[in-house]
Amino acid sequence: MEANISWYIVLFIALAALLYSQRKTDITASDIDFMQQFMSQTLPFEDWTHRNHVRYAFLTTFAVSHDATTSDTINEQVYHRVKYSIQKFNAKHKEKLNIGYHDTITHFWIKLVVDAYLTKTPSSFERFFDSHQELQTFATIFDYYSKDLLYSSEAKESFVEPDKKRL
Repeated sequence: MEANISWYIVLFIALAALLYSQRKTDITASDIDFMQQFMSQTLPFEDWTHRNHVRYAFLTTFAVSHDATTSDTINEQVYHRVKYSIQKFNAKHKEKLNIGYHDTITHFWIKLVVDAYLTKTPSSFERFFDSHQELQTFATIFDYYSKDLLYSSEAKESFVEPDKKRL
């Protein structure tokens, strides 16, 4: 899988350069540095914030959306890449974790990020994040899920549908 991660970083950088040259999406040097740090497990744990979770989902969607054909395919590919990467990052920092990997939370945020991304191709992560207030706070998830359901062992292990509001 290490070879896949290296290939993924090379692909990401190539796509960023291509789209930057076409001025469709502004992937910054900071975005590329973030991806390299996260994928190589050198991102400091304290930098793995909600915002950077959303940033990683955004950048992964950016990379995947140029290869996938439907929103369902994009969601699925982003989910698998993000899930693997978060689990790997968490394994390195397991002594610092409170909850660890949570499948429903991962599915939820990927769905919101991919849907927002596909609505209108954003020009940069900063503009994307600033224009989608629902992505800016983790508390958004509680508009969809009760705490009892979200923090159940079933929801942690595999995706469960929301009990308050449809995704």
